[in-house]
Amino acid sequence: MARVYLIYIDIRTGFYPELHHGLASLAAATRQNGNVLAFHHLLKEESPEMLSAMVLKFNPDIVGFSITTNQRKYLKEYSRAIHHQSKVLQIVGGVHATIDPMDIFNVDSIQGVCIGEGEQTFPALLKNIDAGESILDTAGFWWRTRQGKIKKNPVPALNPDLSNLPYPDYSIFDVNRINEMASGWMAMMLTRGCPHHCSYCANHVLGSIYPNKKDYVRMPPVEHAMGIIKNNLSCHPNVKGIIFGDDLLIWHKKWFKEFAERYRCE
Repeated sequence: MARVYLIYIDIRTGFYPELHHGLASLAAATRQNGNVLAFHHLLKEESPEMLSAMVLKFNPDIVGFSITTNQRKYLKEYSRAIHHQSKVLQIVGGVHATIDPMDIFNVDSIQGVCIGEGEQTFPALLKNIDAGESILDTAGFWWRTRQGKIKKNPVPALNPDLSNLPYPDYSIFDVNRINEMASGWMAMMLTRGCPHHCSYCANHVLGSIYPNKKDYVRMPPVEHAMGIIKNNLSCHPNVKGIIFGDDLLIWHKKWFKEFAERYRCE
């Protein structure tokens, strides 16, 4: 199985509560397929050389960065420090990479960009790496070729059934510390997407990249939603309350009514 080192650059963003729901879901999908995952939550500036040494000690097959736009400025120094010591494959994913993938390739040590949700495409990439097969045709990824050109593979259709995904794995974060900072409250996310097109938000751009745009807003079966909550509470028994970080949890009224009734009873 592939060895994966993921780095979430989250330096002085002020984002609350320091959890990344997408990465928790990606971690679960990665581990579900038997791959070995190491995760580094970069909350403050660290020596690029020390970070590189930590990464390479793990002996990864691939190094992945997740960034938002305001963290883009840190990518070059950390990626280049790793590249200076090793030619291990480096890729970038996240909101900024999805919206502006060509900007990522301005960092010459980055070989690939993950476009959109990665719970299906990233395990497929790792399977190719583990099998020693070519990765250049992996759906949902753009690659810098040896000739210096950018190979742009199409983004696959969204997974319309969220119950096909494993429960998010928040253990990659220091959940106890984060919950203490939040007075015992834990953030969770059950649904995906937003139907609105607010000018200050990236949701309408993120949804537009998929061939099945109509499926961008997705609600899991209520049974699966309750499973996510119960699994989190089982793994983190000190939680006193839940903050739902969904863009619009109440969008589908019939779904929300059923969910609210189940939540109240269980």
